[in-house]
Amino acid sequence: ALSKALAEALELGLSADSSRPLREAQKVLRRLGGPAAAAPQAKKRRVESMKKEATPAPSSAASSDLLHSMAAAAGVRTCAVIAVEIAALRAKKAWAVEEEDYDLALELKTQEADANARFTQAVSMLGGGASAPDASLVAELEAVREQKAQAIEEEDFATAGVCRDREKEIQQQMQGQGSYEEADAALEAQSLVPELNFEALASLGVPAATLQHFSDGDDELWKATREQLEKMAASR
Repeated sequence: ALSKALAEALELGLSADSSRPLREAQKVLRRLGGPAAAAPQAKKRRVESMKKEATPAPSSAASSDLLHSMAAAAGVRTCAVIAVEIAALRAKKAWAVEEEDYDLALELKTQEADANARFTQAVSMLGGGASAPDASLVAELEAVREQKAQAIEEEDFATAGVCRDREKEIQQQMQGQGSYEEADAALEAQSLVPELNFEALASLGVPAATLQHFSDGDDELWKATREQLEKMAASR
């Protein structure tokens, strides 16, 4: 009974430090081997449990935005890597033609066509050919459409109208920015690979079929590759 009364007193906010009877009760319980500290510990556990319950869950919209941004960043990097590969193949192909090694030039042309096909596929994975900055607009567009649908369901037509207007604005912005092109990838590639050499090419994950042509690459070849990238970047 004493233990129960002590626990109830502590839960009501009474402090053993400021109440002599409570301190005496705690001493008696300790001598008797009773759970003097059980009440405050139980209270502490309840408070911690309440704090956990009060912690807000991550916003689903924020999680969706983060996933869109991560996917866009990965897609842009893939396009940039392929742009480096295309530039290197073009530089090597030009060298082969100059050396009148037409068999090699033909092989490099075939590989370039394959790289171009992979580039087109990578661009499509960005979402209909949208450029990298559009990732945030795509996420906002989805959020606005969800908000509009909810407003219509709740018959909040004023909010639905605002969402409709914002949806049109976002779509116009996305169209105005154009599509992600080889020039965009080349610009990204120049910052991705500040120094071109065989090691840099290998670290990007360029296919082995392409790498085999650059194991003995000299400074002139890498300079020509850089020039090809600059030419690609200026093509927009």
